[in-house]
Amino acid sequence: MNDIINKAIDHWRSEIKRLDGLSSIVALNFGLQKIESGFEIYLEGFSWHDDQNDLWLLDVKWSPADNYISLQKESLKYNRLELLAIYKDIVTNEVTKHAQDYKRFEVVTVALTDGTPIRVK
Repeated sequence: MNDIINKAIDHWRSEIKRLDGLSSIVALNFGLQKIESGFEIYLEGFSWHDDQNDLWLLDVKWSPADNYISLQKESLKYNRLELLAIYKDIVTNEVTKHAQDYKRFEVVTVALTDGTPIRVK
């Protein structure tokens, strides 16, 4: 499963790099949600954020072309919080390892669709 997540993030990174010319995107959220066939991950960009209120997560301004990547049935063997912890660790590593690509963003979070975002930058 880590391979699927890493491959998706590698692919998204090239689209994130293209955002350099789009100064209106200041925040990214790496999302996770459960669907019938397992969990899936997605990425969204926002033109604003608020540390005190999560409403900004409803105002999506950008997403990559290949969004909503299935983690397949294998993901169902994890509970949502275990999977969120795995995803958070991978995203944190990504943001640290490729800091230059994320430098322009004020905020990068990881969140379950129905959960509180966890700030990793």
